[in-house]
Amino acid sequence: MNTKKAYQDILDVCSKYSSELGDVKDMEDVARGHLTVIDWEEKYGIKVSESFNPCKWDYYRVNDFMMFSYFKDAKLCKKEGRGRSIGWEDNNKQPEDGWILSIGFSTGAYIFGDDYDEQTNLFQEFFQELKTYNPDFVDSQNHDLYWRIENAKNIYLDFNEILKKYKDKNASELKNRKIKKLKQELESLEKPL
Repeated sequence: MNTKKAYQDILDVCSKYSSELGDVKDMEDVARGHLTVIDWEEKYGIKVSESFNPCKWDYYRVNDFMMFSYFKDAKLCKKEGRGRSIGWEDNNKQPEDGWILSIGFSTGAYIFGDDYDEQTNLFQEFFQELKTYNPDFVDSQNHDLYWRIENAKNIYLDFNEILKKYKDKNASELKNRKIKKLKQELESLEKPL
């Protein structure tokens, strides 16, 4: 079965009768949503859950750090203090109508645990690696990166591996830091009063 054609047929029938049958609007939105999700996979190589309906919701949270959001005229939204915009975009740019993948870390280095001071450099290294994926918009103050959907495939596919790499690196470094700290404490306790 051709899923795309099936949803297009459903959409066509719903559209044809929507003025006469008001309750087909939900079916029309579901069909349109499925077509959008299929379109994302075909055009951009981005596969998301079929339960996501971009015609009903203007965002889709992928995980704790990654989300797709629909931005309307973000410059106007920011000016008027409503809607969705980027807080402190480094180049003072804002997205216009379209879906954007955002990856953000409001707590900065705390994503790696409570050893903030020692993890700051690791976080900066991690954030810089993410920037090599050429985000369309950057908010360094809030540790947020944004890609237009047509530019998001590579980071969307690679993000979890990159995060795992840095979490693993942190785990081994954290263990070494704890050993060093405990040795220093032991040495200070062994010194005569």
